[in-house]
Amino acid sequence: MGPNCIQRTNTAVAPQALFLLNDTKIRTLADSLAQRIRNAVGDSLAEQVKTLYWLALSRPPSVDEERMILEELGRAYEARLGQPDETEHVLARLCHTIINSSAFMYVE
Repeated sequence: MGPNCIQRTNTAVAPQALFLLNDTKIRTLADSLAQRIRNAVGDSLAEQVKTLYWLALSRPPSVDEERMILEELGRAYEARLGQPDETEHVLARLCHTIINSSAFMYVE
């Protein structure tokens, strides 16, 4: 019988980080999460961010997180104006970012 593991260290190995960043399945999951959020709350950016945080991180965004994300989303939407599916793409990339955040990868 193998030794007991009393304590697990908090570490993310490089392959784990690269997998979450580059794998097509993870991108597909992020796209599905974005669609779920849009279906649930519509086009309100603030509500999308709050819903994403609750679904992915089980907490609301802090005031600073929400302000920063809404500013960046606004810039991203402006940069993608006229392109098809611009809102879905930007929200999906935000979902992908949250999935890749250290808050999502570590258990506290």
